[in-house]
Amino acid sequence: EVAGTVGQIIRGASAQTADLLQIQDSSGTIIDKITSDGSIGIGAGTVFNRMQVTGGNLGVYNVGAGGQIYLGNDNFLNSGYYNSAPGIGAVYSTATTVYGDLGLYVYNSVANSRTEVMRLLNNGNVGIGTTSPGAQLQVSSGAAATVGQIIKGASAQTADLLQVQDSAGSVLMRA
Repeated sequence: EVAGTVGQIIRGASAQTADLLQIQDSSGTIIDKITSDGSIGIGAGTVFNRMQVTGGNLGVYNVGAGGQIYLGNDNFLNSGYYNSAPGIGAVYSTATTVYGDLGLYVYNSVANSRTEVMRLLNNGNVGIGTTSPGAQLQVSSGAAATVGQIIKGASAQTADLLQVQDSAGSVLMRA
């Protein structure tokens, strides 16, 4: 073994159509594979995506921090922007002292930075424009001149656009 050298190379034929690699159980059933185009199939079957997990869960963990899933295109594949891509990530929860909340992030045009626009707490509360929603849904505009919520009806709207109801379903207020 020589440090800095590739341990194993799998090179397909020029018109390769069969899988490049298969991992099989003792009965010959394919468990995992790398297809001829380089797609990865975990749990095998037909692979429809660049990476596919079938018949199980996909865990994204980060030691000491919350796992993140980045969803940007190839413009984010460089050292200055890979951490700027929109996505979803686990966020530290002071209530449970673990990374138990979820944050939804968008690109903000700054290298290695992104903006959290929505938070889902471990108690089910959702915040848009806030990271600490105090109700099942809290919308915070963030600026005095910004509309916080718009409810727009159809052109011939006849039903209520909004109802406030008590626990029995009685309408307390209509709009």
